Amino acid sequence: MQSISSAQLLVVAAALLVLAAGIFWILKSHKREQDKTQARLQEIQDKLKEIENNKAN
Repeated sequence: MQSISSAQLLVVAAALLVLAAGIFWILKSHKREQDKTQARLQEIQDKLKEIENNKAN
C-alpha cells in the first residue's frame, strides 16, 4: 500500500480550503442579492400603501 506524503496532504488541504472559500463566497453573494430584492420589495409595498392612502383621501 502506498503511503501519502505530507506534500500530498498539504495539496489536498489547500484544495479543500479553496473549495470551502468558494462555497462561502457563493452563499454570501446570494444572501446579498436576496437582501437587495427584499429591500426593493419593501419600497414597492410602501409606495403602494402611499398610493392607496392618497386614493382614500
